[in-house]
Amino acid sequence: MKPSKLQDHLRRYHPDKAEKDLKYFQSLKDKFQKRPTLDRRFASTSQRNDDGLRASYNISLLIAKSGKPHTIGEKLILPAVEEVLKTVLHKPASDIIKRIPLSNNTVERRIDEMSSDIESFLCNYLQTTHFSIQLDESTLPDNAALLLAYTSCQEDDVSTHVQHLNALYSDFESRFEDILTMVIPPWIINPYGDIEETNVIIQEELTELSTNEERKVPEDTIAQSPRKVRVTPIVLRDASRWRGVNHKFISLGIKFERAVAVDAGIRIIPKSEDDYRRIIRLFREEEVPHHTFPLPSERNIHAVIRGVHATLSEIEIKEELQQRGYSPLHIIRLKRGGGVPMPLVVVILPKIEKSQQLFNEHELLGLAIRVEVQKNSRLIGQCHRCQKYGHAQSYCTAPPKCLKCASDHMTHLCPQTEQEERKCANCGGGHPANSRTCRFAPKKNLQVIAQRRNVSYADAARDATRAAPSVGSSANTQNVDLATALRSLQQIIGPLISATQALQAIFPANG
Repeated sequence: MKPSKLQDHLRRYHPDKAEKDLKYFQSLKDKFQKRPTLDRRFASTSQRNDDGLRASYNISLLIAKSGKPHTIGEKLILPAVEEVLKTVLHKPASDIIKRIPLSNNTVERRIDEMSSDIESFLCNYLQTTHFSIQLDESTLPDNAALLLAYTSCQEDDVSTHVQHLNALYSDFESRFEDILTMVIPPWIINPYGDIEETNVIIQEELTELSTNEERKVPEDTIAQSPRKVRVTPIVLRDASRWRGVNHKFISLGIKFERAVAVDAGIRIIPKSEDDYRRIIRLFREEEVPHHTFPLPSERNIHAVIRGVHATLSEIEIKEELQQRGYSPLHIIRLKRGGGVPMPLVVVILPKIEKSQQLFNEHELLGLAIRVEVQKNSRLIGQCHRCQKYGHAQSYCTAPPKCLKCASDHMTHLCPQTEQEERKCANCGGGHPANSRTCRFAPKKNLQVIAQRRNVSYADAARDATRAAPSVGSSANTQNVDLATALRSLQQIIGPLISATQALQAIFPANG
């Protein structure tokens, strides 16, 4: 049925469910699929009975192989199993014990069934094989007569195979003695077996390891090899001040791993977060131009709440979250291209333990919601202060540059009108600093590739460079020169076309 007809059917015949969301119908589907049926009831019962019967045969076989009386099944094994179930697994043992028939008569019957097969196999083998027999008599401790029969197989092939197998077994024992003595846990041999039994075995092994003093790593060894944590870098924008800054670091005892010269200035990697904070404090006191990024431990939590109706204001949402014990810093309503509000709200919270509980919320102001972590965009942002790419305005103290005219002031203070010519603060071209035609602007196709592949922009650019066909340096130089010439020609022709149109308007052509 078409979706439109389905909606009409829902409104006409099920008006009480017309306003229900998708989760309501999914819950109805799950209840319908999980309903008890006769097939499932009988299948589970028959499976349990088959497992108990199989266990009865296996235990009877173990009793027969051990040579113990068959009465230990009822007298010893069943009570032992019951005790293990109660003490170790904490399960009611009565239902499980009932499904394992191990009475004296049952075990005797099982052993007789298995031994009859062995007896018939041995008789068939003796009937088709040459052998010698020797008879003797003896007596039991109660003076009962006993007839002994000794047989010797004369088949050469059988003797040869037996000797070969004995030689292989001896060689295997000598070569793989350590493997034969190795105890392999059952959860490794059968990983899809009993999960509860596996958990008990793993817990026992972990307990044994935790109490083994020989396998513990000394505390001084752990202290000598701390985990290396990468600290957020700081970029000194004025490279000419590096010598003075370096002397300040030495005198104040500020440590850094390394300092590298980059296009934007000097990139400094602090030794620790404490050194990072001391450098930032020093740069602010000395008014040293720089830009940086937030520390991982100080980054706020960005959560996206889905299902918040567009009629609810940010103030109402903030008050509701505050009543529930949260401390929202900012609440942003997402909008479409035309300014139409969407049922999506971004909530910025401090990085504390209480903020993590927001992702467990499923209701807000009476509406069913879903809270997700805001996905980090791989697109490279632009600083609205210095117009450089790769960092944000809130962590930049570099001298301001105008987006429109490239002067040393903020963009909102620019006196330039819309008709005046623009100038880029990055390349000096005749366009705004945020224009995608600027040669310093990140390529949009590479940003899309980086976002789809979940890699950085630098990795995407490097892969694109490697995959590009090799062209001679002279050809590249010609292409760059040609592009530069075309841009210059466009800047010259543009004003000429405007002047020509103005002259035509003043002196119209004679009809």
